[in-house]
Amino acid sequence: MNILKIKKALTITAISSLLLSLIMLFVLNAKSSLEIMYYPFNIVGDSLRKLSLSSRVGNVLAILIYILICSIPSIIYFYKFKKNKKIDYILIGTSLYLLYAIYQFINPMDLYSLIPEEFYGTSEFITMGKLSVAMMFYIIIISYFVLLSLTSLSVEEEHNKGKSLKSLQIILTLFLVSDVIMIFYFGFFNVLSEINKPQFLFYIIKYLLTVDPIIMSMAVIFTGIKLINDFGENQYGENVIANIRKIYEYGKITVYLSVLSSLFINGLQLLLSSSINEINMFLSIPFVPLIVAFVGIILCKYFQESKDLYDDNNSII
Repeated sequence: MNILKIKKALTITAISSLLLSLIMLFVLNAKSSLEIMYYPFNIVGDSLRKLSLSSRVGNVLAILIYILICSIPSIIYFYKFKKNKKIDYILIGTSLYLLYAIYQFINPMDLYSLIPEEFYGTSEFITMGKLSVAMMFYIIIISYFVLLSLTSLSVEEEHNKGKSLKSLQIILTLFLVSDVIMIFYFGFFNVLSEINKPQFLFYIIKYLLTVDPIIMSMAVIFTGIKLINDFGENQYGENVIANIRKIYEYGKITVYLSVLSSLFINGLQLLLSSSINEINMFLSIPFVPLIVAFVGIILCKYFQESKDLYDDNNSII
C-alpha cells in the first residue's frame, strides 16, 4: 500500500474533522460532540416529515423515499449475491433496523419509550433517545465490517498472501483514520466547548496529555503498515527487523506516556478540584501497546534468527 496515499488520506481526515468540529460547535450550536452521530438521521427524518405533511402526493413520495433509503443495505446484499458470505445477512438486518430508526426520527415523540422516566420533560430526553437509536446503527455497521474483514483475511490467506497482507493494511489504516477523528473532531470539540470557562488552560493541557499516547499508538500502527510493505518485498530484509524494533520501542513509549499522562491529569484535577465542575480520576494502562511491545521483542528475535539462517544458507550455496 502506498504510504504517501495514506498520509494524504490522514491529512484530509484531520482537516475535515477539525472543520466539522467548528461547524458543529459554532454553527449548529451542538452541546455534545456525539450529536454528529445522529445528525444525518435528523436531516432525513425532518425532510421526510415535512414532505409527508405537505400534501397527499408528498406523503406518497415520502413513503417511497423512506422505503428506498432503508432498502439500500438489502440492495447491496442482492447486488453481490453470487459472492455473498453468511456474514452478509447482516445487511438485510440493517435494512430492517433502518425502517425502525428512521421512523423514530420522523416521529421523535416515540423516543419517550427509550429513556428513563426521570428524564421526561428535560432538554436532554430527545437527544438521549436519538443518540441511542443512531449509535445502534453504527454498531451494526462497524460489527459487519469487522466480521467481514476477519472472514476476508481467513479466506484470502489460503489463496493469495499478497491480498491478505493488503487487507491487513487497510484495517490498520482504518484504525489510523479513527484515531485522527478522535484527535481532531472529538478532542477539539471538547476543548473548544470549554472556551468560556476560567479553567480553559486546564482543558488544553488535559487535551494535549490525552492526545500524546494516541499519537504514539498511531506511530505503532503506521510502522506496522510499513512493516507489511517490507515483509511483502523481502521478509528477510533489514527493514523488516528495523521496523519490528521500532514497533517495540514505540509500544513502550506509548505505555509510558499513557500512564504518566493519566497521573499528571489526576494531579491537576486534584489541585484544581475547587474550581473544576467535573473530576474524573482514572489510571490509563493501554494493554494493547504493552502486548505489542512484548510481541515486538519476540518477533525481533525470531526474524533476526531467521535472517541469520537465511544468510548462512545463501553463503553455503
